[in-house]
Amino acid sequence: MSLIQCETCAGNGEVVTDWNVYLHPPEGSPADAGVKDCSECDGNGWFDDGGYAPTSSR
Repeated sequence: MSLIQCETCAGNGEVVTDWNVYLHPPEGSPADAGVKDCSECDGNGWFDDGGYAPTSSR
């Protein structure tokens, strides 16, 4: 298995939907206010490209 990082969310699994709320959340808002799961990677941040990931040769 070889993993590649999602370009849409830069590998963190979330995308910002409202920068103002994200940077300055209203009092009492949930910790994930202003973000949602990335629709490209289903919130995982990574894709399995189906390839082979070599192991360390140590």
